[in-house]
Amino acid sequence: MWRLKEHPPIALLKLARLELRQAIVAMMNRKDDLEEQNTSLRSLLDGEMEHSAGLRQETDLLKKKFAELEERHSAKVKALGRENEVLKVQLKKYVGAVQMLKREASQGSDALSTSRSNEEQAPPLQNKFIGDVEELAASYERKLIEDI
Repeated sequence: MWRLKEHPPIALLKLARLELRQAIVAMMNRKDDLEEQNTSLRSLLDGEMEHSAGLRQETDLLKKKFAELEERHSAKVKALGRENEVLKVQLKKYVGAVQMLKREASQGSDALSTSRSNEEQAPPLQNKFIGDVEELAASYERKLIEDI
């Protein structure tokens, strides 16, 4: 019989050419499909990259807003702490003034009861003393309001 390498028949050559042509067409179609898929995937990738960039910008903006809020709250806490200290000092002054007024009132009432037994004109003195205490209390109140 004949050998393929030496003298291939013409029908076999035509068949090989036809198969080669079909293989080339199949490869070209596959290449086109892969290029379409690649284009589609690149488009998806571009969209996801844009989305990711948008999220990064939003994250940066939120971080900046958070830092500003944190700074404002920190400043507010410091201001409230200072105000609290001022109010503590004012409260101590007020408590001291009230205690002093109570002491003066008790000393004054002791002095009035002693002087009443000695003199009969005690009611005008007592009224004057109460007026002095009220004036002193009003004076302390004005000072406290001025400090605020």
